[in-house]
Amino acid sequence: AEDWWIVTEVARRMGFSEAFPYQSAADIFREHAALSGFENSDSGVRDFNISGLQNVSDQSYDEMSSFQWPVTDAVKTTPRLLGDGQFFTSSGKAQFVPISYTPPRNLISEKYPLLMNTGRVRDHWHSLTRTGKAPRLSRHIVEPFASINPETSKRLNIADNELVHIKSAKGHITVRAQVNDTIRPDEVFVPFHWNDQFASDARVDSLVFPETDPVSGQPEFKTTPVCIERSNFQWHGFLMTRDVIDYPLTNYWAKAREDQFWRYELAGNIVKTDWSQGLHEILGDETEHLDRIEYTDTGAGRYRSAWFISGKLQGCFFAAPDYNDLPSRDWLLTQFNTDSFDYKQRLQLLAGHPADSAADTGPVVCCCFNIGENTLINAIQEQSLSNIEAIGQCLKAGTNCGSCIPELKALLNDVLQQP
Repeated sequence: AEDWWIVTEVARRMGFSEAFPYQSAADIFREHAALSGFENSDSGVRDFNISGLQNVSDQSYDEMSSFQWPVTDAVKTTPRLLGDGQFFTSSGKAQFVPISYTPPRNLISEKYPLLMNTGRVRDHWHSLTRTGKAPRLSRHIVEPFASINPETSKRLNIADNELVHIKSAKGHITVRAQVNDTIRPDEVFVPFHWNDQFASDARVDSLVFPETDPVSGQPEFKTTPVCIERSNFQWHGFLMTRDVIDYPLTNYWAKAREDQFWRYELAGNIVKTDWSQGLHEILGDETEHLDRIEYTDTGAGRYRSAWFISGKLQGCFFAAPDYNDLPSRDWLLTQFNTDSFDYKQRLQLLAGHPADSAADTGPVVCCCFNIGENTLINAIQEQSLSNIEAIGQCLKAGTNCGSCIPELKALLNDVLQQP
């Protein structure tokens, strides 16, 4: 509803202005509320009914806080759905549907020895259609990944943060390995959000078999037999640029939205002998005409570059033979807010970190207040914070949506256990 103007503009261009006469987000909400009550009697045919809000004023809409539905009266919400023991069925009683258990049709084998489970992550929803445009949400997890148990990673010689190929008898994807004990040794978890607009090869559905539940139609996306292989890319890198690059000319890429630019994680099979030319190929632009600084270590295969317009950072690119040879991205992300850079500051950009290590806040943990891991660790240690409430009082982390609280608890536990 907040993008009401897009709806009206598209409708105008298609010749349907009269059918979409919205003048505000509240207009769309009022229509949405009215439709929820259409053919939905007072006794309740469907549980979702907010028809009591179909005449809400613009001011009331702007000041609206969360509420529980059904709402059939503008001043009365429902304290608890189904609290009166009445269900949305013809009899008003809950209905149990008997089923016969059917085991998965596709089972693990010697070739595909692991079960892949898929689902969502903390800050994203479905296929990134909306959340992929939100910098705060994208910053927490910037690329597709696979959670792998340490026992499995050791057996397959896969390191944490290494790119891996995951294959089923139906297809394959390429994602970043995350080694942790949240997943069982015989399984792997891969989120389903990333599509071809945000990653080069991460569509989980390309692995899942079209075996569906006869009632819901859902496929067997929790038990897909897969195998995992190391990718063995010859170079790794990342790119941050204010210009959108839809499909970078690399073997692997993943795109994430930031406040003023786009961030890309990259990898390839062929190491460039001339990275200046390689950067031009990736960007698809005449970067040699920009105000640019660069660092090249031909023997070690390392390259770093940053470019400016009117003194302001427009982009940076880092490449190295190994992913672990690359600097942290967290401090570099903040430099796109800087208006100008002197000579020393430009050198710091190529180094990938500030002269003062305290300026690096670390990877974001709390997206609501943009609180990084290093900031949290320093606060816990220096102010002797011993619980989640104390962290919230000190930094506000975890006090808004609360979705980062499990991560805060794990971080707090790790810090407090340090000698």
